[in-house]
Amino acid sequence: MHLFNIFKRQFHYKKLDSTSSFLSRNYKKYCNLTFVSADFQTDGHGRINRKWESEESKNLMFSFLIKDKTILEKYDSLSLSTAVSVFNSLKIFNLNNVSIKWPNDVYANDKKICGILLEGCSNGSQLESIVVGVGVNLNQEEFDNDNATSYFIETKNIMDIVLFKRTLYKEIKKSIIKLKNNNNDYLNVIRENNYLLNKEVYAEYNNEIVIAKALDINDDNTIKLLINGEIKDIRSGEISFHKE
Repeated sequence: MHLFNIFKRQFHYKKLDSTSSFLSRNYKKYCNLTFVSADFQTDGHGRINRKWESEESKNLMFSFLIKDKTILEKYDSLSLSTAVSVFNSLKIFNLNNVSIKWPNDVYANDKKICGILLEGCSNGSQLESIVVGVGVNLNQEEFDNDNATSYFIETKNIMDIVLFKRTLYKEIKKSIIKLKNNNNDYLNVIRENNYLLNKEVYAEYNNEIVIAKALDINDDNTIKLLINGEIKDIRSGEISFHKE
C-alpha cells in the first residue's frame, strides 16, 4: 500500500474493496483527476449494486475523481465522454466491432466489455465531487455472465494492462479538457457507434416493461426513444434496458 502523497495523482493497490468506494471515502484528501486502480476488488459493483465480475490481475479496474466545478456541472456528459475514451483506447489496440451502449457501457461484438458508474460525493445538498468507476475486461478468458466479453476473447491476444491503462488515462484527460472547453465531439462518436440505434429492446420505464426503439442521442445527452408509439427524450436513470 502506498504512503499518502497529496501531490501524486495515480495510485495502484493489489486489493481494495472497490476503487470507487475508496475514493468516495477519501475524496476530501485527493485532488481533481486522481486515478486509483487495483488488481482485485472484493466488492466491485456496477449500477443498482450489481456485482462486477473480474478475476485478479486480468482486467483494468480503476476510478477517477472529479472536483473541477465546471465538470461537476456537466454530470450527464461524464459517463458518455468516458465511454468514448474507452472506445478510442480499444480502437487504438485494434479491437474491431466496438460500440457504445447509452449511457454507460462499451460493447464488442454484441457483448459488454466495459462498464462505467458515476457516484456523487456530497456535503449536505452541495455536490463536492464525482467518482467515475471504470471496469474494462482485458485478459479474462471466461465469464459466468454470457453477455460479457474481453479483449482476449475477441482477439486471442494478451493485453499489456499497464500500457492500456496509460493509454486510457491519457484519453480520459483529453476528454475532460474538451468538456471544460465546451467541446462535445464525444456525441458524434456515440452517434456513429450507437449500439442501440434502431434496435427494439426491452426496457423498464415508469415501473413497466416496455419495448423501446432507439432513434438518436440528443445534444443534452438524453436518448430519443420510440415507446408505445410516442417519441420520448429520456435521461440516464429514468430507464434501464434488459436483454429480454
